Amino acid sequence: MDLSSMSACDLRLFNEVCAAFEAYLVASKPKPKLQDFDPPFDPSFKFETALWEMLLNGGKRFRPKLLLAVVCAFVRSSKRIQQAHPIALALEVLHTYSLIHDDLPCMDNSPLRRGHPTLHTTYNETTATLVGDGLNTYAFELIVSAKLSSPLKVRLVATLAQCGGLGAWC
Repeated sequence: MDLSSMSACDLRLFNEVCAAFEAYLVASKPKPKLQDFDPPFDPSFKFETALWEMLLNGGKRFRPKLLLAVVCAFVRSSKRIQQAHPIALALEVLHTYSLIHDDLPCMDNSPLRRGHPTLHTTYNETTATLVGDGLNTYAFELIVSAKLSSPLKVRLVATLAQCGGLGAWC
């Protein structure tokens, strides 16, 4: 698609979709039941804060915006476009997990990410590892919880697992 042929209406729709996705991202913060962990976490443990911190620290959101742009190119129904939000968020969540793990001392040992201290420098390596692991599985939870047909969800889970897992390393 030649971008010069995009109408102001198309661009306005895409901007509205991106703004709605940001609101969806903030509203989708998971609430883990830490009291169910065994052994129980110390009450001063900031896992819930750390869990969503890297996602809220921004970033370009390239992956979800690319998916939403493709959806907007083929779909005009706001309701159907909103059905793509969990999938777009799953892409961002999985990407964020990979960045958190990439920053760990055993990998790149980066002190900053997106202009903010990395999780292992703010909290500790264990917290960063657990947050990354939690976001990894949350990406798949978002897909299976989406209001889409089961066969489509299975294909999306398989594709994300292949592209975000061992298949991406080859």
